[in-house]
Amino acid sequence: MAKKNKTMIIALGVLILLGVGYYGATIHSRNRADASFDQLPPAPTLGNLDSSEIVRIEGSGMVFEKQDERWELVSLNGEAPPDWIVPDQNILRSLSFVLATLRTERMAEEYPEDLSVYGLDTPSFRTILTDSHGNTAVYLLGDMTPFRTSYFVMEEGNPNVFVIDVFAALHVRFTLDDIRSRFLFPHLPLHALTRMQVETSETLIDISRMPEPRPRHLISTFSHFVMTSPYRLPRGVDNQALESLLTPLNNRRIEQFVNDFPSSLSPYGLDNPVGRFLLEFGEASIELLIGNSTGTARYAKLANASGVFTISGLEPFVNIRPFALMDKLVLLMGINEITQLSISGGERPLNAAFEGEGRDMVFFLNGRRADERSFRALFQNVIILSADAEIPDGNFSPASPENITIEYHLKNGERVSITFFPFNRDFYALSQEGTIEFLVARSQIRRMFQSADMVDYYD
Repeated sequence: MAKKNKTMIIALGVLILLGVGYYGATIHSRNRADASFDQLPPAPTLGNLDSSEIVRIEGSGMVFEKQDERWELVSLNGEAPPDWIVPDQNILRSLSFVLATLRTERMAEEYPEDLSVYGLDTPSFRTILTDSHGNTAVYLLGDMTPFRTSYFVMEEGNPNVFVIDVFAALHVRFTLDDIRSRFLFPHLPLHALTRMQVETSETLIDISRMPEPRPRHLISTFSHFVMTSPYRLPRGVDNQALESLLTPLNNRRIEQFVNDFPSSLSPYGLDNPVGRFLLEFGEASIELLIGNSTGTARYAKLANASGVFTISGLEPFVNIRPFALMDKLVLLMGINEITQLSISGGERPLNAAFEGEGRDMVFFLNGRRADERSFRALFQNVIILSADAEIPDGNFSPASPENITIEYHLKNGERVSITFFPFNRDFYALSQEGTIEFLVARSQIRRMFQSADMVDYYD
C-alpha cells in the first residue's frame, strides 16, 4: 500500500513539472513572436499629402476640382460634363482623405524586374491627387493578389510594389457610378413645397399653395394647399395625405444608372412615360418622367436630362388618385365667421342664428334659444359633412326637385351654400359653386336632422 502511494506521488510530480514546462515554453514562444513582430518594419504609406489641402482628383477619365469647399466635376473624358451629373460630396471627401495618405498592408517586392507579374506593366487604373501647393501623388493599380483579398499598387517615383486592401483599392479604382450622387430628392419639407403636378394616362393633378384671400368655399379649411386640377371646382388638399405621399421620397436613392446617353427611350418606356411629376420648392424644382417597371423598380429620367436610371418607390405616383389627396370636408365653416345658417328641404326647415362673441355667444334654432352643448353637436354634424366618392363618369343631371340646401350667411355679407340632390338610395349628389362632382352618403344627412331633434331649449 505504501509502495502504491509512493508511485502515485511520483507520477503527480511528473505531471506538475510537465505542466510548468509547457506553460514556460508557451510564454517564451509568445515573447519571441511578439519580439519578432515588433521588429517588422511598419507598413509604409503612400502619397503622404494633407487631405485638407487636396484640390484636384483625376481618374477614370474624370477630373474633379475643389471650388469653395465643394467638389465639382469639371471634365469627363476630356469634355465638359453634363450639368445633371452631380458628384456626391461625401464620397469625394472620402476619396481625398483615403488617397492623400494611402495605407498599404506590406511591400510585395523591392525593385521588381518584371512588373507584369503584378499587372503593373499596364495598370488598370491611374489616379492622381494634387494639393494646393502643386504636390502630386500618382497611384497605379495592378492585379488582385493570388488570394484575391487585396491589390498590387505602385506610386510613381517609388520603384517598389505594395499591397493594399480592397477598401483602399476601391478608392483608387473609382468609377463615374461610384462618385455620382444617387439622391434625387433631399429632405422634402412640406412647408417649403410651392407646387406639385402629377400626370398619368388617367389624370392630371395640379396642387399649389392655398391663395390669399381664399376662395369662399375654402375660407375655413385647414388645408395649406389647393388642388386646381382635375376637379372643376378647386378643392382643399388633405395635408396628411400629401405628406404621406411625399415623405417616402426623402433621400430616395437611384438604384442603377442604366444609360447616360441612350439612342432611344423606347426600351425603357420613356418615349411615352406612364407618369410624370413635378415638385417645386421656391426657386428649386425637379421633374421626373416614369417609365416601364423592372420588377422592383421603374426606369426613370429627369425631364431636362438624357440619362436613364432605375428607382423604386414610384408606384404611388403611377397609381395616384386625386380623390385620395383631396380634403373630403364639403364646406367647413367656423362658428365665429357666420351669423346665420339655414337648412331647407329634407325632413323640415332649420334656421340657426348666432348672437354675441366667444363665451358670450347665444344660439337660436328656429327662433328658440338653444342649449349651447346640444346646439354645438348639431352644428358639428352640419360642418363635417364629407364627400364619400366621386360621381361615376363625372356626369349627373338632377332629375328630382327633392333637394336639400344648406346656406351660410357670412359676417362679411356674402352667402355660400351647398345643395344635395337624390342620386340613389344610398347617396346624394353634391352641388357646390355650380359643380356636381361628388357623392355624400344619405346617412350623413340623416345624422344632421337627428342631432337637431336632440337640441335642448331654455323655454
